[in-house]
Amino acid sequence: MGSERLRRWWASRQPWEQWAAILWMAVVLIISARVLLTPRAGSRSVLPIYLWAAERWRTRADMYPGGDLGGELPGWRYAPVIAASMVPWNCLPLRLAEIGWRLLNVGVLLAGLFAWMHLLLPTTLTRTQRALLLILVLPMAVGNINNAQANALVLGLMLLGVAAVQLERWNLAATCLATGVLFKMYPLAVALLLTALYPRRFLWRLVAVIGVGLAIPFVMQDPAYVTRQYVHWLRHISIDDRSTQVLSFAYVDLQLLFRVWAEPIPVETYRLIELVAGAVMAILCLTGRSLDWPRNHLLNFVICIGCCWMTVLGPATESCTYILVAPAVAWAVVGSWRQGSPRWLHVLMVGAYGLLVSGFLAGWAPSLTHQYRTLGPQPLAGLILMAGLLCLAFRRPTEGVDAAAAAHPASLNRAA
Repeated sequence: MGSERLRRWWASRQPWEQWAAILWMAVVLIISARVLLTPRAGSRSVLPIYLWAAERWRTRADMYPGGDLGGELPGWRYAPVIAASMVPWNCLPLRLAEIGWRLLNVGVLLAGLFAWMHLLLPTTLTRTQRALLLILVLPMAVGNINNAQANALVLGLMLLGVAAVQLERWNLAATCLATGVLFKMYPLAVALLLTALYPRRFLWRLVAVIGVGLAIPFVMQDPAYVTRQYVHWLRHISIDDRSTQVLSFAYVDLQLLFRVWAEPIPVETYRLIELVAGAVMAILCLTGRSLDWPRNHLLNFVICIGCCWMTVLGPATESCTYILVAPAVAWAVVGSWRQGSPRWLHVLMVGAYGLLVSGFLAGWAPSLTHQYRTLGPQPLAGLILMAGLLCLAFRRPTEGVDAAAAAHPASLNRAA
């Protein structure tokens, strides 16, 4: 009965939907096969770093510089609560944990993408266009899936959180965004944009969930040990500065573009640029609310522009971090084509997509990786994408009003 139902479901899919399913399944199967067949378990994966931190947590050993680490420092920079949450994965055989962790990341990412497409994008999108969005996202996700980075998980959580706001599921929205913040911190950018739009409904929930997440480790371990890890963690992330390191180890952001194509800027100046850009984005979101944009359109702008800030202007952007703008650039390509926008805008968005994908493809050719990435194709594409998103958002903001927005288009937008 299950196979017959699956066969009927497959027959009801349109060709591009079938291709999207085939490509995503092929990527997951090929990567899973590599994990199972590679001679050395854990190779080309960051999961062993997570498991190392989980073991250090379990044995009450230091995880950050400044403690009892000696020369053993694999690059752990996440909050103590993340190390604690990874302890169950240490109970599994390494290869099984590798596959399970990747499946979790892919599952959350796909759930977020489907929620984003069906709740935040125009309802006039065809099934073919939605399938194209999934296909366009895939090349930017393969690298993160292959090396078990948590960026796919964090992106899925952010998409689910913003989609939950569309449904007025405030507790779910706060939980998803707060979990993303505990993982990577920079999803706080999207959370703050939502706070600016809906302070009374969202802010206290976000603070409460983050507070609970930060407090959980104190219940799981010796409070003195946990306190010491938090002190070391905060010190570690506060002094992590790659602005003066060689280009191949520097963060891949706007600062890199200045170093390569202009003059290096002081860290203090760059931090000021980050803050000003974040404030401008908040003003743009508030402007959209004052113009009574349909809330799905407004929330899509929030997630897209927020992810652009996290990468181009974020505090710790690596090449793999640019998966966060995958939905935004996919939408920019499809949206600029379907909305009857000027041809130059569509060409520009396709160019931005090409630059972003080329940055990921460079990772598969180690001899070219450092030379090409240090030229800054990804932050340059991010800047172009931000300009294109502004054009799309302010050009035709009333397209694709969903049923909920049609019923009460401004009620949620004006909630304070």
